[in-house]
Amino acid sequence: MNTLRLAHRKDQQKVWTRQRLRAGRLFVRGWRQADVARQIGVDPRRVSDWYQRWRAGGLEALRSKGPVGGKSKLDQRQWRELERVLQAGPAAAGFDAGGWTLARITAVVADRFGVVYHRYGLWYQLRRRGWSVQRAVVATRERDEAAIEAWRRRQWPRVRKRGTTTWGLDRVRR
Repeated sequence: MNTLRLAHRKDQQKVWTRQRLRAGRLFVRGWRQADVARQIGVDPRRVSDWYQRWRAGGLEALRSKGPVGGKSKLDQRQWRELERVLQAGPAAAGFDAGGWTLARITAVVADRFGVVYHRYGLWYQLRRRGWSVQRAVVATRERDEAAIEAWRRRQWPRVRKRGTTTWGLDRVRR
């Protein structure tokens, strides 16, 4: 099946909810499950599950029940405090040099809030709140931007590998 995939989970959940409700409205009109699956463009097994839910609870049973997964170990106040600590930098939290690592952030969470997170669980929570991986940008002192740009303009077009066309027309001779 050709299922639409969106970048953000919330957007994807909205699409799925719309699909389920549309299927429910078609069930109300008397459509068969196979026809609903073709109309909406989803797997018939999924439509069968929706049909069972619709039969048990009507259109209300097809609505989204909200986000899935466990609750966060930190409350909103603690997350705001952690974000202030992260924005202040690792030196303000007592670390010597370098940037934030997941190990450092988990140590801060354990020390300040008494909550133990596995680093990947913490990474998941941070990503949900808009944090991303940041890598330090280190440019060499000897870097000559003008020379790099000149090479890019003059040399790169010559050495760049060009792909072939789909039909191999670049190999046809007259």
